[in-house]
Amino acid sequence: KGLLERYRDELDRRASLGHPEVPVPSEDFGISEADHVETVITDQAIQRIRERDLERPFLLFCSYLSPHPIVDPPRRYLDRIAPESVDHAFETLDGQEPPDESLKLRWTDNRRGYRAMVEFVDDQIGRLLETLRSEDLLENTVIVFTADHGDMLGNHRWDGKNQPWPESVTIPLAIRHPRYVTGRRVEDPVSLIDVTATLLDAAGLDPQEELALTWPAWNDVVPGRSLMPVLRGETDCVREFAFTENDGWDMISTGRLRYVRHRQTTREYEPPVEEFVDLSRDSGRWIDRSRDPAYAEHLAWCRERWAFTISSTPVGQMGWARVIDEEFAAIPPSRFRENVEKYERIPVKHK
Repeated sequence: KGLLERYRDELDRRASLGHPEVPVPSEDFGISEADHVETVITDQAIQRIRERDLERPFLLFCSYLSPHPIVDPPRRYLDRIAPESVDHAFETLDGQEPPDESLKLRWTDNRRGYRAMVEFVDDQIGRLLETLRSEDLLENTVIVFTADHGDMLGNHRWDGKNQPWPESVTIPLAIRHPRYVTGRRVEDPVSLIDVTATLLDAAGLDPQEELALTWPAWNDVVPGRSLMPVLRGETDCVREFAFTENDGWDMISTGRLRYVRHRQTTREYEPPVEEFVDLSRDSGRWIDRSRDPAYAEHLAWCRERWAFTISSTPVGQMGWARVIDEEFAAIPPSRFRENVEKYERIPVKHK
């Protein structure tokens, strides 16, 4: 429909204004609710469900972009969120200056747009569920809802992601298995790597057997844990901690304790910069207690788990590995496919 250039023009206009984002209804730059990317994604997903092969099971991966910059909810969703209903409080770290009134107003407006986009996506998911129900599939389909990261939304004077704080790294994971619809809420840690293991287990497959490889190194270790025992009500917990990583730090977290280890990028050795936070003791505030003698045993426990994770599984952040950039980027797709097929034909011996 020729809308791509309108969208790009709006991106350029907002980039010239700087951050944080402020919501602008999509209709204001010429994109109707019917043409909004989230509506189009849902329309396509519904079409795929209705046109599925009736003789085979189906798998549908529906990846919404919202809530995410640019903040462009349809107007009627933004109008639903009264400005006075939005949280105007912004957490700050010790020693930080609170945002001035101008910045606070912009971040509050950003939160309003974020909430509007969440409601918009909720309604799109409702459309998907109604389609599954009308196609008589709802009681024969496993549904998983999750995300890749959260958003600081102005807390600690930060907008966006990439921080070890709960607003950024704590994300939703909701699973509806038609045989185990209990409405249970579990607060114990889980990880995104558990989603793959859970889906394989739900399909009757052994995640370790299906995912393990003998080459390259580490790929015989599958760290994902199936959450099916949690769904069946057999346990609340499949792991004692979660491991999170970003470009500049790693984190070990339990329900209340957070151990952050910031990476050093110096040529000569320097001791690691560590943070240790007890969110329950400090009412959710981020107060570093890494030098508090009362937490010495907890700190040692987290260090051991960090060392185990680093030594037993491959790192996920590999953007710095030039061997990947140069070698694999230079391989034509046809040759890459040949190499993959060659390795797939190597017999795999499972432990």
